[in-house]
Amino acid sequence: MTVRVLFFAQARDAVGAPEVALEVTGEQPLAALLAQLVQAYPDLVPLLPHCAFAMNGEWCDRDAVVPADAEVAVLPPVSGGSALLSEEPIDPAAVLAGVGDAAQGALVSFVGRVRDRSGDRQVLRLEYDAYRPLAEEVLAEICDGVGARWPGAVCVIRHRLGICMPGEVTVVIGVAAPHRGEAFDACRHALERLKRETPIWKHEQYPDGAAWVAGPRSEALSS
Repeated sequence: MTVRVLFFAQARDAVGAPEVALEVTGEQPLAALLAQLVQAYPDLVPLLPHCAFAMNGEWCDRDAVVPADAEVAVLPPVSGGSALLSEEPIDPAAVLAGVGDAAQGALVSFVGRVRDRSGDRQVLRLEYDAYRPLAEEVLAEICDGVGARWPGAVCVIRHRLGICMPGEVTVVIGVAAPHRGEAFDACRHALERLKRETPIWKHEQYPDGAAWVAGPRSEALSS
């Protein structure tokens, strides 16, 4: 049977393609499929211990049985997502115009842009890669979680995908709440969860090379 395997960020670089069709002999645990993958793509060996996995759009572990015609995603640790992902430029004013109503007296926003430097290196451009089904699910959970933790608060997030140039807006978070303290706290909370949990990866292009930029759990994976 054939299993479609998707790769993102550093895993995509290790394989040299965004996906492969893997021929396997009958249903088997994901761990067995991964063993077959590393035989074909040995550069995956140092990455897989740090990766998460999804099957047919849902998180799974290595013991999960992979059925025929499944789609498996190999997901490196994330760097950092919304209820909406877009390849088109983001207009912060348009995003924030739809956050909350007269019941929320405070509106706090965060707008992230592409820096032209990373440490001592010039950044020519960024490229964002994402596993969309789970990214949008996680971002929706973050927005819902803000309302659950701060009653009366409303959260909206928008995140870019694809190529972004220095100065371009990459993410907008807007939180409306009855009071300013809640709005500030909730906006920071949403941003930190987005950076920590959402399967979105950032590829920085420099004059002398490039690197995937991931979260604190995976600094060693940057190329």
